[in-house]
Parts: sequence; C-alpha cells; structure tokens
Amino acid sequence: MTDGQAGKERHPVEPIRNRESEADALTALWERSVRATHLFLAEDDIVSLRPAVREGIACVECLFVVRNADGVPEGFMGTTGNKLEMLFAEWNMRM
Repeated sequence: MTDGQAGKERHPVEPIRNRESEADALTALWERSVRATHLFLAEDDIVSLRPAVREGIACVECLFVVRNADGVPEGFMGTTGNKLEMLFAEWNMRM
C-alpha cells in the first residue's frame, strides 16, 4: 500500500445488475471524471458525448462498479470480451 492509499477503505468491485436504474448516476460520474482529466474537451464536446456514454453503459457486455460505504458509485468499468471499453472514477479514488 502506498502512502496515498493509507487509511483508505477498500470496496469490492461488483457487477451492475440493473443498468437502467444506475444510468443517471454512472453518467454523472463519467462527466465528473472527464471534466477532471480530459481538459482538451470543450463543454460542447462533453454535452455531445453524453448520449454515447449512456448507450455504452447500456450496451457494453460486462459492467462493474465500485461503491463507497453509502452505496454510491465511485468508479465503474465496462468490458467486452478481453477488451476494456470504459474506465472512470471519482477524482479522490485515483490517489
């Protein structure tokens, strides 16, 4: 464990069973993550990507989430076969 991880509680990665009910929370998490890391994207780019993100969340073969102690998603990833299609996390989860 690195110093940046000291004292952080670890939460299990679990499959998302009901994507429709999680879509709003995951799309919002995606947007916060992208705003923190994809500084080259303009506001119009982010807005125009939202529908594709929602479609990706709905269609990716396997979708997994990490939740905080309150059950709120803090990160998610989607895979198809052996390919990582998406990976997004709250800023504080990256440290």
